[in-house]
Amino acid sequence: MMAMLLNLLQPINEFDFYLLNMPANEPAQPFLHNPNKLVSATRSFYIKTQKSTPDRSILVMKHQYPFDWGDFNFTKDYIPTFINVIRNPIDHFQSSYYFKNNGWVNNTAMSIKILRMNRSKRSVESLETCVRREEDPCQCLDKKVKCSNYLRYLCGNIRFCPFDLRTKEGKLQAVQLAKIRLESYYYLVGLIEYWEETLKLFEAYIPSIYGNAGSVWKNSDEAMFVRNKTKTRYGELLSKESREKLLGESLKYEYDVYNYAKQLFFEKLKFME
Repeated sequence: MMAMLLNLLQPINEFDFYLLNMPANEPAQPFLHNPNKLVSATRSFYIKTQKSTPDRSILVMKHQYPFDWGDFNFTKDYIPTFINVIRNPIDHFQSSYYFKNNGWVNNTAMSIKILRMNRSKRSVESLETCVRREEDPCQCLDKKVKCSNYLRYLCGNIRFCPFDLRTKEGKLQAVQLAKIRLESYYYLVGLIEYWEETLKLFEAYIPSIYGNAGSVWKNSDEAMFVRNKTKTRYGELLSKESREKLLGESLKYEYDVYNYAKQLFFEKLKFME
């Protein structure tokens, strides 16, 4: 969704946009933890842009756990600005489950790749049934990673956020560090549930990239097409009781961080207005 929007904005605002997708044959967790590909690509794009169009901004997009950029500082003149967009933890949990099992409504190459990777794990049961059965509902999603990747996306990779997120103590430490990251590491963190407000905020704070974002999002036929194409094929949605069960323990820490991000988001929105 964001990548599509940036592709549409690139010729309008005259910036360079590079998307780094996960290779089909590479496991997800090493790709997310290791920043080398992101840093290498950013260095390459930066050097290329400085030679050809030094006044243009560049934006590199990748699924990546936060890391210490200081370990890779290839030039004193270049300090990147990090932004992110996050989702309500329960909706993220639900979407992840059904995407891994069902793919998108219209199966693109990415959707088909995910389905093939998870073919041996696929379950015909609904997420509602799994959450009601499991003492720890996170078992429904992934028995190795469980729900911890949500905190990882805000706290950092194993070096930057060196806590065992399978333990209560580790999660508590990660929550505190994630809140610090939200304040000092990220310039902006948007919310999927407030998408139009997110675009308004990004447009105000980073006009060189997101200028006209709201208008393009609402009026572009291509944007509408991609939005419909990349919707997850859901099964039975979670009941109020199951959502409360997830809130009670499994996603309690994730919600703590999400609510803090939401607070900061609306503070910035109010300041902007």
